[in-house]
Amino acid sequence: MINFPNRRHLTPARQRGASLLVGLIMLLVMTMVGITAMRLSNSQLLVTNSFQNEQEAFVAAENSLRAGEHDLAINFAGAPAFNFANGGDGYYHADSVSFYSPDWSGISYQSGDDAHEQYVIEYIGPAPAAGGSMALGAGSATSMQFVYRITGRGSSSKGSVRFAQSIYSSIE
Repeated sequence: MINFPNRRHLTPARQRGASLLVGLIMLLVMTMVGITAMRLSNSQLLVTNSFQNEQEAFVAAENSLRAGEHDLAINFAGAPAFNFANGGDGYYHADSVSFYSPDWSGISYQSGDDAHEQYVIEYIGPAPAAGGSMALGAGSATSMQFVYRITGRGSSSKGSVRFAQSIYSSIE
């Protein structure tokens, strides 16, 4: 029979816990990787929620602009019948009030279809209508357009606030 003199070094009694030490180090490394992945996942969730709130407020601001444009199309076609100099009910003369503060509790505004949609309309003034060809019957050289600025304020359910503006003109 062949005798292997080094065989006794391979017995488990001679390893003295080396595999246990390697196993514990690997477990520690895996725990650190798991904790890092969890923290990255939580920060990505916060960024995604913030973006969603911002988009919700932006959509509300855009919807408030559409409501303001609809209001103008129905109530102020042609020359303005409302006295915008008084500045009531969300209708103002141009640059009479600053609408860029997130808090609109001190000014009058109109509301859209949703409570998160608010808008104000500023009358900028009359201007000669540009373009128009008399040959094509598209207007006369003396026609006037009345220019308005609509400022829409939208807020999200979490309190984010966004503003949007559009310019609207109606031709006499």
